[in-house]
Amino acid sequence: MLILQAINITMSYGDHNVITVPFSLDVYSGDKIGIVGMNGAGKTTLLRILFGEIIPDRGFVKFHSDVHFFRQTEENLAPLDREFSKTHREFCDFNIENPEALSSGQITRLKLADVFSKNGILYFIDEPTSNLDLSGKKLLLEKMRTLSSYLLICHDRNLLDLCCNKILEIEKGKVTPYTGNYSYYIEEKKRIFKKMEKEYFSYMEEQKRLNLVYKEHIQHAEKVRKKPKDKGKQIAGRIMGGRSKDTKQKAIQSAAKATMVRMEREEIKEKPHKNEVISIEFSRNDPPENKIVIRIEGLTFGFGEKILFDDVNLYVQNKQRLAILGDNGIGKSTLFRLIVQGYEGILAAPKVRFGYFVQDLSSIDLSKTVYQNALEKNIQDISRARTILRRMLFSVRDLDKPAFVLSGGERVRLALVKLVLSGANLLVLDEVTNYLDIPSIEAIEELLSNYPGTLLFTSHDLQFVKAIATDAVKIENGKIMPYSNFSVVHDIMS
Repeated sequence: MLILQAINITMSYGDHNVITVPFSLDVYSGDKIGIVGMNGAGKTTLLRILFGEIIPDRGFVKFHSDVHFFRQTEENLAPLDREFSKTHREFCDFNIENPEALSSGQITRLKLADVFSKNGILYFIDEPTSNLDLSGKKLLLEKMRTLSSYLLICHDRNLLDLCCNKILEIEKGKVTPYTGNYSYYIEEKKRIFKKMEKEYFSYMEEQKRLNLVYKEHIQHAEKVRKKPKDKGKQIAGRIMGGRSKDTKQKAIQSAAKATMVRMEREEIKEKPHKNEVISIEFSRNDPPENKIVIRIEGLTFGFGEKILFDDVNLYVQNKQRLAILGDNGIGKSTLFRLIVQGYEGILAAPKVRFGYFVQDLSSIDLSKTVYQNALEKNIQDISRARTILRRMLFSVRDLDKPAFVLSGGERVRLALVKLVLSGANLLVLDEVTNYLDIPSIEAIEELLSNYPGTLLFTSHDLQFVKAIATDAVKIENGKIMPYSNFSVVHDIMS
């Protein structure tokens, strides 16, 4: 059953193309569509056009059902009254006697529950995961599996994989459809890239061949032109039906011209962009040689009567990438802070130099430019630093921007660049993926996958954990519990 139809939508601000949908976007009952693209690409704008809040310059939208819209805005995080909270107690599964004390993640759960309770056919869901921990995401997944149809903007690739059967990509304002989940979309993009690469190299080979033929024709014509004239032979040639020197030269020139025309008519194939490999000269960081670089033995810590850690032991190996998992408020950030500060019961190897990413982004000097910030503690060579900046999605024009104009996501990327370029040899990253779009998360994944030092991190993005971590532990009931089988982490949300 067709429930929404958007035909040839175009939206511009001045000369800037915001959204172009060069096809009929038909949404049927059972369609579960993920919308992906960089922050600012126009994802929310597209939903608002489809919802009827924004009138496009061209095209129109037809509704064949009601639409319920979850918006990831401040109004979703407004204070809640007790009766509203009690209505959705089952979805949230926590104490709601004091609604004003609820965390942003808890409020998001309640607002999602309210939208899902409408029992509609079609839902628009804009970034529901930003404030959710793993248990919240799992609960969200369970609820979304009960919905008939939706358009979902989400930066959690695991959720896009498990929830969606179609993908809409917005890139440079153009909307492109793909059938399948997020993983299929990525594989299809790779297939398209390889096809473009093959076509480009075939095009260049053909251009090379035609250019050689053209040069041979030109050289041949020049030889004919320089050859001395023999009037007797020319007359004899005409009598015998042969061609004169001038006629032969013109024929060769005509062939050369035909080759040139063929070269010009060949469909131009652009070389697909291939990213530079990120490399770090880690010997400059004087890395520790100890097998165990962090040793935690008998750690007990809490606030007042609340015990976060009770006689905890943990050993972090050299070059290990260890994910620390657990729900919000369980103590992950506290553990990182205690490690960096060298709290009683925590020992670091003598050469360890921590690079600590904190969520307040206090490492960014807002009075300096992007480039000045990046080089502030840089120990790598300049070309390598510039490569890392490019791979972290900073263009040449971005380098001269003052840091105070950067978005939250741009500041996260810059803070991480500063750490990687510094003399740190053990990175501690506290929720580095919060509020980032998928291209930014994937850029950070690549950077950290090529980081040769030890890494401690936490993230609620399971795809990120899967891509980066060599091992994982979880904080639960005051203890740090290892996953005996790391694949368990990959299956938490399935």
